[in-house]
Amino acid sequence: MKFDVFLPDSLADLLRFIDTHRQDVSLIAGGTDLLPRILRGQSHPKLVADLSNLSELDFVIRENGIYRIGALTRISKLANCKLFHDRFEALRRVCQQLASPPIRNLATVGGNITGPGSFRDVLMALMSLGAKAVLKSRSGERVLPIENMPLEEGKMSLGGGEILTEVQLQELPRNSWSSFRKVGRRQSFAIPLVSLAMFLELELPSKRVKELRLWFNHLRDSIPKKAERTPATLRSEPLNEDMIARACEALSAELQASSDFKASSDYRRRIAVMLFKEQLAHCAEMIAERSR
Repeated sequence: MKFDVFLPDSLADLLRFIDTHRQDVSLIAGGTDLLPRILRGQSHPKLVADLSNLSELDFVIRENGIYRIGALTRISKLANCKLFHDRFEALRRVCQQLASPPIRNLATVGGNITGPGSFRDVLMALMSLGAKAVLKSRSGERVLPIENMPLEEGKMSLGGGEILTEVQLQELPRNSWSSFRKVGRRQSFAIPLVSLAMFLELELPSKRVKELRLWFNHLRDSIPKKAERTPATLRSEPLNEDMIARACEALSAELQASSDFKASSDYRRRIAVMLFKEQLAHCAEMIAERSR
């Protein structure tokens, strides 16, 4: 297959090019998604913009309580970033377990969020942490919660001429913790049977649930789904055995899963509930430990 490649020197250069050609442009950074799809005949780009030179989009910084992650930041860099300690466990773990080390060294945060690939667990973890996306075009900039960005045909839908330039995270409250876990045949490259990302905030010493955000992936497809009804059963309630049991029942009824050659829908549901119960206890334990 033949296609033309454009190598922009700056973000402004890239935005001009995209604005001129719009739907004909495919973006490539690490190449871990686009190149395999081209080789499999699943993608037939006419124009490819290679973002390799845009070092201005490769950064991880903290400013005024906001963590800013550039779209071209490699997953491996994020996995080892010392800014994301303690309460950002969900982000550290998902990046440390994504695919294989060579892919983590190439794959970018922006590509994982906006591309049509199967490994959407980074996206899910960011959603659980309340992350926001910064989208830029020649006409301006807008910032919106990542969970409000629509997914169409397996990839993030952006406005005309827009690209994702960075992700922003607020500093997490003191009495909070986040976690990520997955169950699968292997802990890295294989697509999981079920994965979970959780954020929990408690009121201490009562252990009442102030905020619970709960996301699952791979139950039916590789598009993250947010559990809505289950967190509502726990909100403002003390985190004790009785309430956890009620929440597990609510989650089992709320989740929708499908069967395939790897697992049945009932198995996926049971694994999801097990992960939920396990990680709820883990987050509560870590909050209590750090508050001592």
